[in-house]
Amino acid sequence: MKPYHVFTALLVSSFFSASVAQAAGAPMSIDFSQIKAHSEKAVADGKQGNAAAFEQGAEEALKQAKEQNDKRSSPAMQRIVGKLRTAVNEAKAGKIAEGTQAVEEAIAEMKQPAAPKFGGGS
Repeated sequence: MKPYHVFTALLVSSFFSASVAQAAGAPMSIDFSQIKAHSEKAVADGKQGNAAAFEQGAEEALKQAKEQNDKRSSPAMQRIVGKLRTAVNEAKAGKIAEGTQAVEEAIAEMKQPAAPKFGGGS
């Protein structure tokens, strides 16, 4: 094998591994603003006892979360979708208090800080 081919192969592999390492260490910045707004409205409706408005708000929050999860999936987003799905199911079963609690847990998950950046530092 000629030295040119070896050098080219090493160069290509180093570019590939550098891009993979950068993607693996990149922080996940997800905008929860729309999901959070619908969730907070659902919680307010749930605490007032308005079952129909709570169910509608929870379904809208779930819809927004699913759309965002399709665009950029993350473990946090998957947990949020699960909690909102639970809230919608509880609302359909008439359990507004349990559904409201599930939405509040989803909101708490949205407030969690982003994944730490790799590479140490302060």
